[in-house]
Amino acid sequence: MKTKAFGGASIQGAWPVLEEGFWGDSAKSYFTVLDGMGGSGLGDIALQEILQSLRQFINAAKELSGEANGLGYSQKEKQLSSIAERLHQHLLNRNKGQSLPRRVGFSLAIASVNSQNIVSLFNVGASSIYLFRNNIFHLVSAPQLWELPEDGLLLPRQALGLENPLIPELKSLSCQPGDILILHSSGFSLQFPGVSEYLLTAFQMRIPGDSLQSLADGVLGEFAASSAFYNQSVLFVEI
Repeated sequence: MKTKAFGGASIQGAWPVLEEGFWGDSAKSYFTVLDGMGGSGLGDIALQEILQSLRQFINAAKELSGEANGLGYSQKEKQLSSIAERLHQHLLNRNKGQSLPRRVGFSLAIASVNSQNIVSLFNVGASSIYLFRNNIFHLVSAPQLWELPEDGLLLPRQALGLENPLIPELKSLSCQPGDILILHSSGFSLQFPGVSEYLLTAFQMRIPGDSLQSLADGVLGEFAASSAFYNQSVLFVEI
């Protein structure tokens, strides 16, 4: 399944390094956002390692259906979980022997589209996935967060590279032509003042099939000040 259009962007903000990013392959219809944490200023190096490994795993992946066979997860959902588990183990091995501040973890959101417009989703950590349909933003996968009681800081409950076993959110959606998926990192939010209105207007004005790259660049450029300290990444995919 070849999607009609996609576009993604990342900005560093005031964070010491850019330790999050995105990757998309319209021919194989895999799209992902990675959101790093920790690493004591080395998260950007780990990000490139993970992106390289991710591309290798996806390029080697077989084309599978997104339809569930009876109860349980579909083959595609199991495949996404297997890819994430391999990345998880890579990071666990990388973190061995490192002091706690130098260990790095990643939130990971993946969307994969098949020829029947079924989108299989994997999400673990602090990223979010939305579906834009009929001028409405639908949250289809929420971030896995917990709040530190002493200061109210929100942190991922789990992530690639942390010791706890991964318990991702896995699901499949039946999409329609013209639907737009939005994957974004924790530094960006549709709840920032004006963001959803900006995107709604932009989606309504664009011609279906047009590139989404300028929109990804534009929304981060327009609203970077809403969370200027943090890295931010966003990825749009038109079905």
